[in-house]
Amino acid sequence: MEQKPLLTPDDLAMLLGISRTSLWRLQQDEKLPEAIRLGPRMVRWRRESVEKWLLDYEQM
Repeated sequence: MEQKPLLTPDDLAMLLGISRTSLWRLQQDEKLPEAIRLGPRMVRWRRESVEKWLLDYEQM
């Protein structure tokens, strides 16, 4: 199965093992990689940015 290059909020919450509420809290606190706004109600994250962010987080 091919991995999607853009992650939805549900995808990212599942990947991180957190709820959507916690995801939005992290986003609001600017603790996640920068999101891409595709529309007024559509937000996505680049998979490669999230993977790099996770690696950097693990090395702290």
